[in-house]
Amino acid sequence: MRMITQEQALQIIQLFKTAYKENYRDVSPEEAERKAVIYRDILQDYTFEQVQMGIRAYMSENHQYEPKPGQIVARIRGNIGNLDELAAEAWGEVWKKIVCRASVATQEDYNALPELTRKTVPFSLLLTWGMAETPNIETYARRDFINDYKIVLEREQKRQAIPKAALEALQRSAEPEKLEERTADSAITPCISDRQTAKKNTGYTDSEEYQRKRATLYERLKK
Repeated sequence: MRMITQEQALQIIQLFKTAYKENYRDVSPEEAERKAVIYRDILQDYTFEQVQMGIRAYMSENHQYEPKPGQIVARIRGNIGNLDELAAEAWGEVWKKIVCRASVATQEDYNALPELTRKTVPFSLLLTWGMAETPNIETYARRDFINDYKIVLEREQKRQAIPKAALEALQRSAEPEKLEERTADSAITPCISDRQTAKKNTGYTDSEEYQRKRATLYERLKK
């Protein structure tokens, strides 16, 4: 998991300067740099994507001042915003950047998507959706993606709620591929051929078997 970097922490401060102009009117570049270091150090257990989600959840509450690092952590560990809204936002990005451009989209385009999005759906399935001539394909694809994205997001929230020390202890005693099975309540490989089972699942693999199951689901949805 890629932790937040100093450059990303500076992006956060720049966002605060834009959203809370009055509070940052007299903040010098040097002070902004120091604030970025503080945010980076306190938020080092989280990815940039998770921090962004926490900030969005905080800002949606219309606070007068920017969030403290602890307030961001609280929203990451809790229910970060509305799952349906976050999933719909992620789908909009996928649809615009990959599915609608399936004939020219590249692996690099896919790699530029957020990590949680890539954990939700493999590149090959996005291309399949984009090139399909099935009526109402967007409806089927959107439903499938949003359901799976919410599962992945909930799993990540549960994992992040576990103290870092506990995760490190498990890493020392478990094989890497088994870690999430021991640290999340329902971390098992998705059985995409059964939607009721899939709702319980939270794991993801970009294996041929996974892609085959996703393709099977897609064919079933077309009928």
